[in-house]
Amino acid sequence: MRYIFRTDRHHVESNWNDIWKAQSPHKTRHLLWRLCRGCLPTRVRLAQHYVDCELGCPVCDDEVEDDIHVFFGCVAARECWMAAGQSQLLENPAYQDGTVAERVFGMCRNEDNAMLGRISSLFWCIWHNRNDKIWNDNVQSPSQVGRMTFALERVVYRPSAATSEYCSCCGS
Repeated sequence: MRYIFRTDRHHVESNWNDIWKAQSPHKTRHLLWRLCRGCLPTRVRLAQHYVDCELGCPVCDDEVEDDIHVFFGCVAARECWMAAGQSQLLENPAYQDGTVAERVFGMCRNEDNAMLGRISSLFWCIWHNRNDKIWNDNVQSPSQVGRMTFALERVVYRPSAATSEYCSCCGS
């Protein structure tokens, strides 16, 4: 399809199967996929598509909200990484530079599927917390997000055992 339109704008060269191998609920892997494809509606991305909105982060209100800020740079997100026991990944030099997609695919290459599942659950909980702040003016503390991450980790989709996923911690 990209050859028809002669554009590589949305093409990301990496092994996408690594995301789908993560041991986590489908919704968390789908979030990683959307994040790496550049499809999450951060405020910077909305402004790029001519949506009139404030650019500041709705959670910390300190910096412009882009992908890297939401998941790696926001003070609240960094505290969530610590509360979920994953701060060693946040501090890993291999994941300090590059786009969000490069960082995620770096984690996919270097971490096992169980760890990648924990990471994708954490990303989902950080994004859920951000959206809860925007739509309900409710923000969870980092320790609550950490607990939600642990609860979400225990919800692993098994196609033969269940027809749908439900997380009692966040109701989705």
